[in-house]
Amino acid sequence: MAYQFEEINVQINRWVVLIITFFSILGNMVNIAIFIRPVFNHHVCSWYLFSLATNNCVYSVTVLMYRILTDGFQIPIFSNSFPLCQFISFMNTFCTGLSHYLIVFTAIDRWAASSTNVRHLRFNNFQVMPWVVLTIIVFCAVVAVSSAVVTEFGATDGLGCAIRATTIYNQFYLIAQLVLFAIIAPILMIIFTRLTIQNRKMIGDLPITVSKCRKMEYHLTQIFLLLVTVHIVLNLLEWIEYLILFRPNMFGSYMLIQTMIRIPIYSSFAVPIIWYLILGIEFRRELGKMIPILAPLLRRIQVNTTVNNNAEAHSY
Repeated sequence: MAYQFEEINVQINRWVVLIITFFSILGNMVNIAIFIRPVFNHHVCSWYLFSLATNNCVYSVTVLMYRILTDGFQIPIFSNSFPLCQFISFMNTFCTGLSHYLIVFTAIDRWAASSTNVRHLRFNNFQVMPWVVLTIIVFCAVVAVSSAVVTEFGATDGLGCAIRATTIYNQFYLIAQLVLFAIIAPILMIIFTRLTIQNRKMIGDLPITVSKCRKMEYHLTQIFLLLVTVHIVLNLLEWIEYLILFRPNMFGSYMLIQTMIRIPIYSSFAVPIIWYLILGIEFRRELGKMIPILAPLLRRIQVNTTVNNNAEAHSY
């Protein structure tokens, strides 16, 4: 039975993660190319989404490729390298934290942009945005450095390349990660997303004669609301992975359980382009300009979703 679980785990890491990685790299490269185009790059939110796509792409190229080569194809030169293990541990913590808090501050930006209070608008400007992104990067890098230092590499306990809760510092560090990434970040996302929805309800329906800039802000908010909802749902089980690191003996087939938990988390780095294509009218239009052969398909998607978009807009 244990062998069967191990074989299932290998096949999932080999093929399912490979598919996720392929679509994540491809999708996020498209996102990067779209959000720097003129129709988007005049909006602060677009640069947060650009930063998120860049981070997701880096995560896919490093962490997900490492999981495929080690847990999937089990290539010894990668599986037995401790320096590479430390680097991947750093990148995993860094990119995961950066993803969470970029979405948090995108939620804050959407709340500020939808607010009628002039004081809140200071969070929605190009002077603040670069410093916010830089601060998040530095903060996540500082947190991730400890991850590389305390990571251990072992083959006897089933944890592999991971942090083991064998010392007080390691336990404190794992609890800090749990609180920062799996508790505080989702709570902040929910709070500011809820405030954004309330602001939209107060403003009411989007006027027909509204400026093009205001339409784009409304459009970006519409995209973000679905993005943050799906991100929270896909990362709901993140706290269980920390629990496993504390009590690995409680879980018989640890690697398979860990893989099943990680699949939705991995998917959260790949799926943003899906929501952009479903709700993003301007996103589809710009993609059609970049890749003309996709234009007929994107127009068909736009026709099929226009009624739903209008209904949702009036609901706010």
